[in-house]
Amino acid sequence: MKQMNKEAILDSLRKFDEELSLTFDDDKPYHCVIAGGSAMVLSGLSGRASTHDIDIILDDLPKAAMDIGMKYNINNAVKCYIYNFPDDFKSRLKQLDIPSSRIAFYVISPEDFVISKLLAGRPKDISDIESAKLLSIIDWTLLGNLVNDIKDYLLNDRITNEFLDLYKQYRERNEPENE
Repeated sequence: MKQMNKEAILDSLRKFDEELSLTFDDDKPYHCVIAGGSAMVLSGLSGRASTHDIDIILDDLPKAAMDIGMKYNINNAVKCYIYNFPDDFKSRLKQLDIPSSRIAFYVISPEDFVISKLLAGRPKDISDIESAKLLSIIDWTLLGNLVNDIKDYLLNDRITNEFLDLYKQYRERNEPENE
């Protein structure tokens, strides 16, 4: 798969919306929550300028819509990672200003992005959450509260301990002294 910069991601989302409007003749509005690297590229918060796909973690699209989405590098196979987000993450979604006919597109909050990347725990994920722009807007109190909320719902003690260790290291490296 080729890399997609912000303009390519926006173009894919607009084309997806357009084809969805032509394919489904109902007037139902749809909603898609974008996560992963594409959410941070769209928000301008990532240290990287591109990503290889558009991860959708939550949507109310008809199943057939994802066949269309695949043509535009839209991936909803990551829906299984919905459990890497605090229960109330929807309350922090930000709607993207993308002209569309049928789909309202949202991105997750910076704090929820950090949580999801810490849970993934890969070096590239940790790198994603250490961009200066992202670090400058994190609400460290909210992030700490979210960590405390989600830690009790993780699959097992090993995952919980790894997550908490990564969070502690992340906070020690990045939290401003006056927080």
